[in-house]
Amino acid sequence: SNSMPKLLDQVTAEDFEIKGLKTLDGDETRMFQVSLHFCGKRVAKVSNGGTGGPHNWSWIDIKAKHVFDRLIETLPFEFDFEKEDQFIDPLITERIETNSLKAKCRKETLFLLVGEAGKDGYRTVNSVFNPAVKAFLINKYGDRLKEIANERFLS
Repeated sequence: SNSMPKLLDQVTAEDFEIKGLKTLDGDETRMFQVSLHFCGKRVAKVSNGGTGGPHNWSWIDIKAKHVFDRLIETLPFEFDFEKEDQFIDPLITERIETNSLKAKCRKETLFLLVGEAGKDGYRTVNSVFNPAVKAFLINKYGDRLKEIANERFLS
């Protein structure tokens, strides 16, 4: 059935997520294509050819588009136009950063100490993450160890 799983006024930004992101560097801006999902169902395809224009939105589910349009009118954005693009851009940026971090974690161990932020760069141990590396970091830094990024990606 095509029934919406939630009442309209209960929908939040978190009910929308992106999947299947593919990116390339474009002439002006990032080239990408991605699927937008609402409550677990693919509802739109979004892409940009990287030439500096707004994103191309192709809606698969018109009901979901109405829900989305209504939601973004309630959200705060920097600009009063291309709100859909302003909604999805941070999701794409966050996914790219996560994918990049995940790739680095395959080759080495990345960690932060208390007071440090990932956006400033992680400290590294030039070794694949394993229990021995974890024990080494805990032994060396104790309570100062804030996060081992590799642990985010353990399945």
